[in-house]
Amino acid sequence: MMSVNVSSRQFHVQYFIHKIETFTSKNPVLPNMLEMEITESVLMENQQSTIVALKTLSKLGFKITIDDFGTGYSSIMLFASFYGRHLDFIRQHNCKYVQGYLFSRPLPADQLTEYLYFITKFH
Repeated sequence: MMSVNVSSRQFHVQYFIHKIETFTSKNPVLPNMLEMEITESVLMENQQSTIVALKTLSKLGFKITIDDFGTGYSSIMLFASFYGRHLDFIRQHNCKYVQGYLFSRPLPADQLTEYLYFITKFH
């Protein structure tokens, strides 16, 4: 598996999906071996076209990850809505492993132990 950071500028350029398809067809690269890593800010820009592009990439076999999720400058209401949808997605797809600011900021080991105890006991 190889992760590729995709900037907002790259992601929102016209024909981005076409360029990715062309690259993978001309090179010995399988989409399921590439992980497209985008930042939260990409999600917040041009949301409708972003959703279409992400669905297309996913259908092509690419894995999508969101870097720095929960650290952006979006409105509280948009965050609340997006977090809710993100949690619903995690539950619906029975994700075994999760990470990121959606769940917790980075913690020292002793605080992590307390945090894990709390969430398993009270959730």
